[in-house]
Amino acid sequence: MFRAIARAHPAVAFARAATLKPITPILSRSYQISTKQFKTIKVYAPLPKKTPGSPLKTNLTGAVEKSLIYKHDPAGWRSALIDRTKPDTCLRPGDIVRVLKNDKTHFSGMVIAIKRNGLASSFLLRNKITGLGVESRYMVYSPTIRSIEIVRRPMKPKRRAKLYYVRGSTKHDVGELETEIKQKRF
Repeated sequence: MFRAIARAHPAVAFARAATLKPITPILSRSYQISTKQFKTIKVYAPLPKKTPGSPLKTNLTGAVEKSLIYKHDPAGWRSALIDRTKPDTCLRPGDIVRVLKNDKTHFSGMVIAIKRNGLASSFLLRNKITGLGVESRYMVYSPTIRSIEIVRRPMKPKRRAKLYYVRGSTKHDVGELETEIKQKRF
């Protein structure tokens, strides 16, 4: 009689079924997070607070960038090339420029684009060499550049800041500037 009651009662039947079958986990292995990996995070002391009379009043990254610009350009001629307030010496789109490197190689071309970004300022030159268009980007404050010389300015200033349209058209594209500059020298 005891066995008949045990079989008939649902709680006893569920307990017996649970002991017979192992319970499988619902989550798959790819979703389980390993607890053995520990990452250490370095904690540094906080920076001193700005006060009205302290030297940290200026922007710290700006001060570092100014010191690096002075280090790469103590005479100031590179800064004058990208300074818009000096129209006589600054680079403009359409200018013909010759760049002389420290290894005594040079490249001349028309300025297509100028990127004024502090220490990361650069300009893009385009020239045609043996009928093939060649573009070269130069960093203004690069220590490998010995000099940047403006050879010729256009008669009328260009209306656009980026002259990317000269790439696809034969009408606007530059000619071979190397031979033109050599003829002008002699």
